[in-house]
Amino acid sequence: MMDTTTRAEAQTDGEKQGSSASLVRLAKPIVVSPDAPKPVDTGYVSSRFYSCFNASILGPTRSPTHLAIGVTSPRRGDGKTLVAANLAVALAAASQLETVLVDLNVKNPMVHSIFGGRQAPGLMEALTGPTIQLMKTRVKGLHILPAGTITASLAAAEEFVGEQHGGGRVNSRQGLTLDAMTGFRDVMYSLKEEFDVVIVDMPSVTADSFSTLLTHQVDGLLLVVAQDRSKHTDLEAMMRVVNPSHIIGFVLNHADIPASAN
Repeated sequence: MMDTTTRAEAQTDGEKQGSSASLVRLAKPIVVSPDAPKPVDTGYVSSRFYSCFNASILGPTRSPTHLAIGVTSPRRGDGKTLVAANLAVALAAASQLETVLVDLNVKNPMVHSIFGGRQAPGLMEALTGPTIQLMKTRVKGLHILPAGTITASLAAAEEFVGEQHGGGRVNSRQGLTLDAMTGFRDVMYSLKEEFDVVIVDMPSVTADSFSTLLTHQVDGLLLVVAQDRSKHTDLEAMMRVVNPSHIIGFVLNHADIPASAN
């Protein structure tokens, strides 16, 4: 059994007086693996990437605490995981904000390998389990919640990535159940209570595992656009799915910077 350190206790919040169907949010206990963090993959996390970010991305009117930011892109391969990882490092190291990076790419998880951790236990286990199990990184103030094992909960896996069932595919955008939504809401609520910033590495907008309902659990979206591969049709399709008022900014990846601008 893994030795863990508790960061929070279970509690409920959000009950509304006079409501027959009160909204109850469960703050799950957060535990951190005592395992020593392994080296970070410098192919993904590098000063030439994370030095591009600073606290100004939060905006002058946004509180730098208890904030959740989702990072997504029009298509897979645009570099959103690269941006999410380096943004998390920048906020923890440079801005000294207690930060947690959540891997919502349960079909193609990468966060755990970038920071030298295990894939599980992680988000999938936290959706239906009693605790949220985080991992340390070598960056002070930065923890990760890896994707977890996709077979940890068949029901949860079906909601997030779809499974072959009876000859047909369960579409996660249409098949998101209340239990799965509630589980993710409780995880996000618990993390926001404990950390200054929660960065969620989300699936790309065109992925089967992307759900607009999950975007409501973050305070804003950072959209990553690849200069060398994103097309106008990709951007138009993305803007039809994402609420423009929910966007806090864009990151242009693979940009050609003129020598005179250096």
